Amino acid sequence: MEENIKQKRELIAAISNLFLRFGLRSTSMDDIANHLKISKKTLYQQFANKDDVVEQVMLYRRDEKIKNTDVNQLAKKNPIVVMSEIRDFMSDLGSRLPANHFDLRKYHPAVYERVAKQEEESTKKFLVALLDNGIKQELFRKDIDKELQLYLLGKQLHFLKDPE
Repeated sequence: MEENIKQKRELIAAISNLFLRFGLRSTSMDDIANHLKISKKTLYQQFANKDDVVEQVMLYRRDEKIKNTDVNQLAKKNPIVVMSEIRDFMSDLGSRLPANHFDLRKYHPAVYERVAKQEEESTKKFLVALLDNGIKQELFRKDIDKELQLYLLGKQLHFLKDPE
């Protein structure tokens, strides 16, 4: 069972690289099967359709991003510095993945909505922890309106990722 999960993650990683290279829309299920050197039948045993492939790739990317983030290191940093690093990362992300983001939004809108909702939830949890840490370190006022700040920070991050 665990071997199957590992194999599927490897497939998804390879598909992710293919999408980054050629774009979501330009990459067909035939292209994916040829790249992975498997039959389309085998591919469809792993994934229901292209939307399923796209969604799993996007979730894989998010999981990898989270896995590669050392939360303990972030907790030790100044929250203001962390916010600045997030801003820089998000600005860079928007310039590196514009085609994938555009394709996802235009050609896979249901997947885009589900992934965006999950991203929003995980971002909110992270920002709450960041604000709490800033208050604890007395870098932010204790009477700060957290809900308003979360809303504004979330909108800023969304704008950096998607300027339109």
